[in-house]
Amino acid sequence: MVTESSRHASVLIVDSAASIRQLIAIALDHAGFRTCVVEDFAALAPGDVSQFAVIVRDVNLTPGGRERALRELDRTAPEVLRRTIVTTTAPAARATKAIGSDRVFAIIAKPFDLGQLVDTARTCAGTPAELDSLKRFVRSVPSLEDLLSVPVVSQREAVLRAEMRRTMRALSVTLADAAQIETSSTRATVFSAAAMVAARLAGTAASRRDH
Repeated sequence: MVTESSRHASVLIVDSAASIRQLIAIALDHAGFRTCVVEDFAALAPGDVSQFAVIVRDVNLTPGGRERALRELDRTAPEVLRRTIVTTTAPAARATKAIGSDRVFAIIAKPFDLGQLVDTARTCAGTPAELDSLKRFVRSVPSLEDLLSVPVVSQREAVLRAEMRRTMRALSVTLADAAQIETSSTRATVFSAAAMVAARLAGTAASRRDH
């Protein structure tokens, strides 16, 4: 299924095996991504990488390739690593220990399930601005509750409070609906949390409307 987070998002696929590059590209193309395949990440200039929303990058952690692979990761900009999905033939636990799970977006051991890879790419390509906005909204709850708890002293404030309550209820319903249809588990979790917060704020406004 093509989602809005994947539609037209660009993915760089790096793997020394042409058959694997093409297999990943076909799966991601079908999911709505625009893909570019290359054999070696080291041959790319930093400007070439910056244009991609997601990087799917094979990392060779065999004894013969481990040192070079880790050096290349060390030379990669942190903001690029944060949108990088590493694929590797090494066991997941060993790869995580060598690379560090907090450095890259995800580590997927080969042979991998294409569906898992596509889902991970969708999550990685999710709209960061939207997620950040929702997270800021959740963090602002204490301040908003304080604002909504101030006693109403005029008709104008009463009307404004009622409109805020209506808006919060509508926002809560919209976010809950979005969580139900969202294909990214990360974004669905944020939507659900924000929906509960909006409902809570609507209740705060309602409980103070007669003060």
